[in-house]
Amino acid sequence: MTRSIRAALTCALILLVAAPAFAGEHATSYADALKQAKERDAVVVIDFFADWCGPCKAFDRDLADTQSGIRDALDAVVFISIDAEKGEGIELAQKYGVTGFPTYAMMNPDGEPIENWVGYGGPDHFRESLETALADPVTFEEKVARYTAEPTAERAKNLGRIASASGKPADAMVYLAKAEELDPELDVTSEMLDAAFGRARKDPEYSMADYVELAQQRVLEGNADAETTLMTTYYVSSATASEEDHATLKPFLVLSREAVSSTDEELSQGLVDAVEMMAIMYVDEDMDAAVKMKRSTMPEGWMEDPGQLNNFAWWCFENDVNLEEAQQLALKGVELADPGESRAQILDTAAELCNALGNCDEAIEMIRLAIEQSPDSEYYGEQLARFEAIQEESSE
Repeated sequence: MTRSIRAALTCALILLVAAPAFAGEHATSYADALKQAKERDAVVVIDFFADWCGPCKAFDRDLADTQSGIRDALDAVVFISIDAEKGEGIELAQKYGVTGFPTYAMMNPDGEPIENWVGYGGPDHFRESLETALADPVTFEEKVARYTAEPTAERAKNLGRIASASGKPADAMVYLAKAEELDPELDVTSEMLDAAFGRARKDPEYSMADYVELAQQRVLEGNADAETTLMTTYYVSSATASEEDHATLKPFLVLSREAVSSTDEELSQGLVDAVEMMAIMYVDEDMDAAVKMKRSTMPEGWMEDPGQLNNFAWWCFENDVNLEEAQQLALKGVELADPGESRAQILDTAAELCNALGNCDEAIEMIRLAIEQSPDSEYYGEQLARFEAIQEESSE
């Protein structure tokens, strides 16, 4: 998740053969998917993913599991997976407003957008989202025209949800505010906060401070459900990461604990764990207990998995805890990782840890190795320039 925030919070040669068009031949390209959709009079669903994205990998596992029901649900559509960070996938992700991973984009055979939804919450959530989109498979423009002709709160809420998932958070907030105006009893708190966080990340006229203020009104002073409270707390932690005393975040953490203990909702365990670890660190101020809990949440075999080693090391870096061990684990991850971008990402983590420990020379060495592994990445070049500037400043 932290990588998704870095790439976005937050998440390539198009791997169009990664998933089949389940009711017929495999789609071998975006153009082929549209061609099949015209032949079958069906819609296209694109799974936009990134190779570092944990939920994307979870979706792939469930897609391969015939017992999950996902394949059966996809029989009605032409389905393909596209790496949104490589090759033509970058342009397609921009076209369909992809800002987080995974994003599922539905379009008609002419490529006109129908609906987007973001995130993978398990097979049931995916099937429900797909069924909702298939229940009204007209283009977004047609939905807008229908709403304009006859505004209703539900139509406004639906347009807000789709606009948010399509990279138009400012429009989403307008639609959601209208939904509340049309029906004051309608609860759009979760959708409004999601749209506001997305807007704060990309709109220079809407800041993270604006988002935090809205979150305080809607969650601390409102009556948000447990899932919304947890997700908002996680977003607020990102928005206020530069605060040394975490004063803005602490009330959200306290409320999140209360929400978890008092709800019967089925909550995302990963989200519950992430927020609880922050509460242990910033409310209880027990860093050792937080590291212990982080270890307990790691999957079996994680010490031999380069991606999971990187996950743990990056978490330690972000939270400024257990840095020396984290550096050793990152270096182990480098040894285990496949050459290329995967190794470059872990080298970047190792470089950040070296820098945090005051070893800027080693940080520069690590990031140069990352550049060798991924020479086309602008990001690692920017990292090198940053570390060299730190080195020069420290030598003056």
